[in-house]
Amino acid sequence: YYAPLVLNPQGGNVGVGTTSPQVPLDVAGVIRAAPRTFSALPGCNSSTEGSLASVSDSAAATWGATVSGGGSNHVLAYCDGTNWTVAAK
Repeated sequence: YYAPLVLNPQGGNVGVGTTSPQVPLDVAGVIRAAPRTFSALPGCNSSTEGSLASVSDSAAATWGATVSGGGSNHVLAYCDGTNWTVAAK
């Protein structure tokens, strides 16, 4: 059985590795997004804008370039509301 995990549904900041979070989600440490192929990402549109994903098969590696699959570059991708773009190599 799967159900949504809701933290502080009445508002307030959530801390991971910190007892005094300063923003809505405050993580002290490394955040890992498991790499996936570009084809496994959701479509980039207004409802996914602001999403980040680790991509393992990007054809592009230049910051700001549109991400597409089929390559050998491992990049951090950002959904700008229209396209997944390279945010880091």
